[in-house]
Amino acid sequence: MGLHQREAALKGPRLADLTARTPPRDNVTTSLRDNVATSRAKGQRKSLPHVSVYVSAAVNREIRKLALELDVKAHDLYVEAIDRMLKAHGRPSIAEIDGKTL
Repeated sequence: MGLHQREAALKGPRLADLTARTPPRDNVTTSLRDNVATSRAKGQRKSLPHVSVYVSAAVNREIRKLALELDVKAHDLYVEAIDRMLKAHGRPSIAEIDGKTL
């Protein structure tokens, strides 16, 4: 075994070698899974504008901890805070604005 072959053996297989051994997948079909829940209707997110909030890493960590304790997503806490802010300033709630419940 020459030097080049030893170096190649130490590096492991090349991508070309791995893909050359991959069997053809002509007979593979994809099935829909009934046990996977979707959180929103298709395309719903695209219709909503994106809003960013910049907070310190420590504040972000506390929000994530709280979300974990409450078993909700951090996004749910942000929406709750926005709803409370709107109400505190005499504005309609998110549900009233959007015409639906949270």
